[in-house]
Amino acid sequence: MSEHGKCVGRARISARVRRRRPRGGHARAASRLFGLADGHTETLYEGFELAIRPGITAVVGPSGGGKSVLLDRLVAQHPAAHCVGAEVFSQCDAPAIDAISDTATLPERLDAMSRCGLAEATTMITPARRLSGGQQHRLAIARALFACQPGDTILADEFAGPLDPPTAEAVAEVFARAVAQRGLSAVVATHRWELLPKLAPVQVVVKPLGEPAEVLTPRWPRSLSRRWCVRRGTIRDYRCLSRFHYVAGPPAAHKRVYVILAPRAHRRFGGVSVAAVAVVSPPVLHCRGRNLISAGRYHLRGRGGAVARLNAEVECISRVVVHPIYRGLGLASRLVRHILRTTAMPVVESLAIMGRYHPFFVAAGMTPLVDPAMDYVYFSHIKTPSTGHAGQ
Repeated sequence: MSEHGKCVGRARISARVRRRRPRGGHARAASRLFGLADGHTETLYEGFELAIRPGITAVVGPSGGGKSVLLDRLVAQHPAAHCVGAEVFSQCDAPAIDAISDTATLPERLDAMSRCGLAEATTMITPARRLSGGQQHRLAIARALFACQPGDTILADEFAGPLDPPTAEAVAEVFARAVAQRGLSAVVATHRWELLPKLAPVQVVVKPLGEPAEVLTPRWPRSLSRRWCVRRGTIRDYRCLSRFHYVAGPPAAHKRVYVILAPRAHRRFGGVSVAAVAVVSPPVLHCRGRNLISAGRYHLRGRGGAVARLNAEVECISRVVVHPIYRGLGLASRLVRHILRTTAMPVVESLAIMGRYHPFFVAAGMTPLVDPAMDYVYFSHIKTPSTGHAGQ
């Protein structure tokens, strides 16, 4: 039996909604007019059985159909499940990085936030109640995921309900990726059918108004990820996202710019045109990390031709910025991977303060060097150039 065929939990659900007889006023007159003088009882579920399986189970249907009732019953029958709800942060004055957990260490908090697209310094220190709806959804997902162990179940009602289409799609894709990577089960209720391709659920519970629920097992294409194409850009593309980078000001110089454009259908929402951008610059002259990994090959003091050798063999990824809507989708790694694959330089490096906590450079194939004497992480990728290995 496949992983998706396994059952990790079962629920048997019966639910009725009782509307009592109105006692007076216009409601009583209206109830008589429509034949409801004695009240009304509606059966939403009658012995409905749901097997919870690894992956995502999506509960879809119109507002008022009974999606939230189903989730409430699941919460009652599975008290150990982790509930996702952005509303928990509506009155939370704690900074986002503190609200994610009661016990996590700083590296654990930063890692969880970066994986859910919240790796922005200003976001981390902002009170949770002041975050945008999309950020609160991501924070709720990060909090639930942090508390989960492999095999646990997450329950999420009104998933991405109040979000604009670009943010809703990005949040759905981030959530689906996290559930798959962590080996979790999740039941999410949403009225937004257009999110199903992003969630790629293993089963879909369809609950129409006034009709019984039906469980469908859809077949999704192997890869539902959007084709994010990397192309050459200009420094104007960097300026579109520069305000979202934790280092103030542009790089001192640039050689090339690479960009991933936002989907055409999203560009009318908030004027977002650039989803992610990376800037490649000449190397800084003095760099302890570079000297350590190259055994002093590029050390400038007392070595003739060192500057010329440095400029001929090394370039630096000086900026990688992803628009907040599209964080957590792997765009930063995609940009870095493209640079490493297409560059003609033997050595590509990056100096990143956030590198201690954000994994995208490593995911793209770069090697980190952490040294107590440096307030940054030095990342490098070394090819074997015609003149020999860069460390020689």
